[in-house]
Amino acid sequence: ERTTESWNSVVDCPPQVFLFDLEFGCSSAHTLPDLHDGQSFHVALSREDCVYFIGGHSLTSDSRPPR
Repeated sequence: ERTTESWNSVVDCPPQVFLFDLEFGCSSAHTLPDLHDGQSFHVALSREDCVYFIGGHSLTSDSRPPR
């Protein structure tokens, strides 16, 4: 649970990409500077040659879109 004043802003949620390898049971996190000027996403799932993004932040307005 986030308890800071800025819990719903990009300041408190820097854009990172997490990679999970379910076959070998390992994961890694990467900060991508390219994401700082666009869209930050909360969950991304891939299957075959498709990637699905779920949730996110608009970095221009520093807020989440309405539900």
